[in-house]
Amino acid sequence: DVAPMSAPPSMHDILLLGGLMRIGGLADDRLVLDLLRHVPDNRALFLRMLGMPGFGRNNRDFLAIVRGAHA
Repeated sequence: DVAPMSAPPSMHDILLLGGLMRIGGLADDRLVLDLLRHVPDNRALFLRMLGMPGFGRNNRDFLAIVRGAHA
């Protein structure tokens, strides 16, 4: 019993977070396998996805809201 963000990522977690964060390319088995092997928990998965190239491009509206809330 661990908190969801502290749990090791599963395929379901990768696809769910990828869909919510609008990350493309998750059909690439090599990328998914790399995430499963090298990301220790869902928090680290989330942080890694934030840095993926498609995140900023596909989530401009979300980022504008975050910037506005912190201005």
